[in-house]
Amino acid sequence: MRQELPLRVHPGSVIPLVLVLLLLPLQSCLEPLSVECGPDLVCPPGQRCAANQNVCISTDCGDGIRQEGETCDDGNSLDGDGCSSTCASTEVCGNGITDKAAGEVCDNGDNPQGECSSDCRSFATCGNGSIDNEEQCDSRGVDTPTCNFDCTLAHCGDGYKNEKAGEQCDPKNDAKGCNFNCTRSSCGDNIHNPADGEECDSGQEDSAFCNHITCKISRCGDGYTNAASGEQCDPRNDAGKCNINCTLSRCGDGIQNLAAGEECDSYGKDSTFCDGASCKIPRCGDGHINSAAGEKCDDGNAEACGTCNDTCTKEQVPGTASGKIVAVASKHIAAGELFSLSDGQKRLFFEFTKSGDAQEEHIAVKIGDDLTDAYKVAIAIEKAINDSDLNIAAAIHVPLDKTVSLLNKKAGPSGNEPVFEWVKDSDFKVSGMSGGAAQDCAEGVSCKQDPDCLPELKCLSGICSKPPPPPEPPVGG
Repeated sequence: MRQELPLRVHPGSVIPLVLVLLLLPLQSCLEPLSVECGPDLVCPPGQRCAANQNVCISTDCGDGIRQEGETCDDGNSLDGDGCSSTCASTEVCGNGITDKAAGEVCDNGDNPQGECSSDCRSFATCGNGSIDNEEQCDSRGVDTPTCNFDCTLAHCGDGYKNEKAGEQCDPKNDAKGCNFNCTRSSCGDNIHNPADGEECDSGQEDSAFCNHITCKISRCGDGYTNAASGEQCDPRNDAGKCNINCTLSRCGDGIQNLAAGEECDSYGKDSTFCDGASCKIPRCGDGHINSAAGEKCDDGNAEACGTCNDTCTKEQVPGTASGKIVAVASKHIAAGELFSLSDGQKRLFFEFTKSGDAQEEHIAVKIGDDLTDAYKVAIAIEKAINDSDLNIAAAIHVPLDKTVSLLNKKAGPSGNEPVFEWVKDSDFKVSGMSGGAAQDCAEGVSCKQDPDCLPELKCLSGICSKPPPPPEPPVGG
């Protein structure tokens, strides 16, 4: 709208005032349609006074009355006060008119998807601080607890890790290592994450179904002992003491555990195929008497020596060989007649003599013509045997008895050597040596007790061995 410059009078100048006064009649004659708007404003013909401003207006805009074609009319020709100077805009965002005086840089009008922001103060771009077009939020290009930098609402699973929202990760883009609640996945966090290979997650404690260390379903044989599922051990890592059902192995539990050295397991009871105490197949000589397998004894070895025979079917009571000689009167014994004894190591021949002399290598048994008493002959026999180096003791147990008892000084069957005699008188009788048993296992042979071994040996740690020497006496007083 083009405006004519109005004639203004400035009271401070006398000359201009006089000129005005002189010209007024002339002007009145020339322009009779001029409008006086106030003491210092006269609008020329064709213009009028603004309603709320000390200016002249040439259109209806500014007269304070909203006319046809006007959007508003606030009685002035100013912008930025709610009605533009052209009366075409109410200067509100969204009316389709860019009102720069109101701070607008653009205006989409009624098009919400236009290029202008919702407050008309910027173009519609994410980060301008205004929620425009399809934006869910706008945090000026930075993350906030509710809004992502790309103007989308922050929520777990949106594919973006928003740390301001407390997210450590986002499972949409990083399923492995990330839980459904956007926390970092770890075994023991009580969140089952299959993407990380977890079969379960029971937190910091085992459960009946889950191993908390491995986050795997508890299985006997998985190498982990889960007490919560009833396991006592696991055979994968500890086969030597663990059964296939994850119970601790023991002989007698009815479960054969080869790794523990069991050959069988008969619930602690002997059977024809198993020793209940040792979980071994029955063997003669294993030291265990398994009557179910037909054993009568077992001295720890399968040899004929010891307190049990080599088939474990007959017990051999420990004993020493013994025998006897029944003497007769000397008148019934001829010089040079003999008897013979053996202690199991050597055999000697004893020769009756009246002179005291005997053949070489014979032991003399001196008797005289006056020895008519059999008891005195028995005494002579006893003395000759005891004076020899045979390991046999001779004794007369009843006074005036004519019987000489013989006892091998060394126990065991080695002394079971027969007594021979060459005396014509049938009343001169010998018997034995017999009855020696056990105490005959040599050094190094398995045993169960001392009577299994030779008399000079001891059964030490299950082996016939020489006993340790006695301790040395302390030096000094």
